[in-house]
Amino acid sequence: MENEKYLFLCLDIEATGHDPETYYLGKLIQPYHEIVDLGAVLFTQECEVLRTFSQKVLPEHPERCMPNIINEYPRRAQNGEWENAVARDIAIWRLMYWCTAHENPKTIVGQNISFDWSFLAIAFAECKITADTLRERYNIHYAKTDTRSMAMQELWEPGTPFDPDDYSLRNGRLTQKLGIKDEPTPHEALNGAMKCYEVFKKLREMRGQR
Repeated sequence: MENEKYLFLCLDIEATGHDPETYYLGKLIQPYHEIVDLGAVLFTQECEVLRTFSQKVLPEHPERCMPNIINEYPRRAQNGEWENAVARDIAIWRLMYWCTAHENPKTIVGQNISFDWSFLAIAFAECKITADTLRERYNIHYAKTDTRSMAMQELWEPGTPFDPDDYSLRNGRLTQKLGIKDEPTPHEALNGAMKCYEVFKKLREMRGQR
């Protein structure tokens, strides 16, 4: 695998809240908030998009959804957008099968990937997909690249105060800095994955112009 050319796999999820696990009455509930939408973009080192993935996911506990969630899941579900949603495990296995279309090794990219991975790690564990399985069966490296951190390294000017919100896609500051369009609302996972790809591509272009 060392001689093969890596592809980049942008992952994004939408969830019913911010806490993949929590305590209730002294016991750990896992998961708590849940994935409701899963999106992915696979692209080359030259930033050529090869394919995209989108799957709505049916939560087991929709009553736990936070009010005023940015993806507007309750309203959209009531309007029928989740009629063809599947169980989380089915969504994960569909994503894994989708990844097998290209045999090249892949490395994961995400905008604030620690958030998305906190949910995906639980999903993979409950599907009995380990880090070794991801690498050996699906050619997915365990390392993860965060475009938010990339943007901070590229755009934070010496001598200026650091504000993590300057590198957020949700508030539009990062897209404004990079001169790309804001992510459409309400938020959808495929749109988020595609916007992550656009940020990655723009930052690479900026680096190449130096």
